[in-house]
Amino acid sequence: MKIFLKQLSILLVCFYLSACGGSSDDSTIVDPIVTDPVVTDPVVTDPVDPEPPVEPEPPVDPEDPVDPIADITIHMIGDSTMTEYDQSRKPQAGWGELVPMFVSDKATVRNWARGGRSSRSFYYEDGLWNLVKETIKTGDYLIIQFGHNDQKLGDAYEEFGTYAYCSDGSSNGEDCLDTEHSYYQFLKKYIKEARDLGAVPILMSPIVRKYFSGESIRNSGLHNLETVNTGELFARGNYPAAMKEVAVLLDVPMVDLTEQTKEIVEKYGEQAATESLYISADSTHPQVLFATLIAKEAMKSLQQQEVLADYIIEATSFISSPETLQWNDRYIGVANVKSLTLSAFDLSPNTGNLVAPHLMDFY
Repeated sequence: MKIFLKQLSILLVCFYLSACGGSSDDSTIVDPIVTDPVVTDPVVTDPVDPEPPVEPEPPVDPEDPVDPIADITIHMIGDSTMTEYDQSRKPQAGWGELVPMFVSDKATVRNWARGGRSSRSFYYEDGLWNLVKETIKTGDYLIIQFGHNDQKLGDAYEEFGTYAYCSDGSSNGEDCLDTEHSYYQFLKKYIKEARDLGAVPILMSPIVRKYFSGESIRNSGLHNLETVNTGELFARGNYPAAMKEVAVLLDVPMVDLTEQTKEIVEKYGEQAATESLYISADSTHPQVLFATLIAKEAMKSLQQQEVLADYIIEATSFISSPETLQWNDRYIGVANVKSLTLSAFDLSPNTGNLVAPHLMDFY
């Protein structure tokens, strides 16, 4: 018996933007943000979320052609929260993937970020920082975002680990005796070397981990590590604060993505953030919606600082997660239920109809 279903039309009526998933700009999503910080963090040992494998990695080829109409290249270096992911990994996404939607065709975006890398390991790993430097031209920009993997412990410390300032517990990053395990000092290396090549460095602090205490992200989720790790003598310190000091000292543009993502995540709340912002495996890695919101806020902040202002553009977004629904085999009389999440921001008008046609043949 052969049944033909010529067309299945699903009419989704979005009376308000929040009905389509909402965004960090939509105050109707959840209750207002709780901005009062937690006075005292509970003594909680937070695991450093494992880095899922990034397969396949995006191409690292300094010979890749640059769009001939582009004036400049925006290079991005960082970790798994910024990198690119294959379609098979969706809904996971790095926020660097979404930056091109907020940039005009007068700029080319090259996302060199890699999963599992820290400010220390990216600098020394063969085929990474040196390759980036080979492609940088005078007038290019370099966005730098590290911090998550700088917190690695144990056997991984030597290759990846850093303290926010110095490994002797000092909060004066300028006088570290051990500069090889100093986040502060590695940020300075990237800035100096980028400037030596004629590029403009930009610092961006790490996005928050989804570590809630009540309705607020606790300090460990903000990369302010106040507890001494087992086997160490000093707490790792406050990574975003160290980055801010470097930015002021060297007069470098900086975007506080830690604070911006804190506001987004707290506005959604723990349950909604778990469902819509972070992948189910951990409290670190963004879904497509969150990655898009991060990229939007990052570019908006640069524009407000008059950095890359001639290249940043407005963009709207309507995101379906997953992008397609796979129905596979269907049988008469057997229910097959699929679900997806629709999210949107900056739509104009913010009310209207969405029609989603789909053609299927059943055998």
